[in-house]
Amino acid sequence: RQLQHGRTMTKARRVVAVVAVLVVAGCGGDDGGSATSDTTTGEVTGTTIAAGADFDGLVPVGGHDVHLVCQGVGSPTVMIEMGAGQTVSNWNGTQPVLAEAQRTCVYERAGTGESGPGEEPRTAPVIADELHELIETAGLETPIVLLSHSLGGMDAQAFAQQYPDDVAGLVFVEPRTAAYQLGYRDNLTEDERA
Repeated sequence: RQLQHGRTMTKARRVVAVVAVLVVAGCGGDDGGSATSDTTTGEVTGTTIAAGADFDGLVPVGGHDVHLVCQGVGSPTVMIEMGAGQTVSNWNGTQPVLAEAQRTCVYERAGTGESGPGEEPRTAPVIADELHELIETAGLETPIVLLSHSLGGMDAQAFAQQYPDDVAGLVFVEPRTAAYQLGYRDNLTEDERA
């Protein structure tokens, strides 16, 4: 098991590097293009999603449905933790590029896009728990490479802290980390804070 984990971690480092290069090279998450792929919809089973077939559907998580899109094959899986207000369509230009080499999934947090409302308040620990349940329900192999954008960086940090064995690597794109969230208000004027 340790040898297998070591191989997974080495491959995860390569995946993190490739993901970072692709994102920096301009495959960012806001081109609004459309993906063309065969998808599986209907009743969700972990084997359907984990098997490597393209998937675009709703997965039951914590009493609500979460919209998940997975493409490609290859391990470790890259999971995209989007920025505030983004939907899966914001990543239509990037996800297929990443999916050429790796299983790549993107999901809409509760209350966003096609996902139903989730537990309140919407804190990073709650979002991390929901992502963990999504990964388990979908039957996705862990550890994953977690690619986060903007506000998703804080959620990715929370996930890595709560579920360290499920994370092979982290990629931050213009992140809002917990430290950023705590400190940025100090740099705003009174009018900006209002």
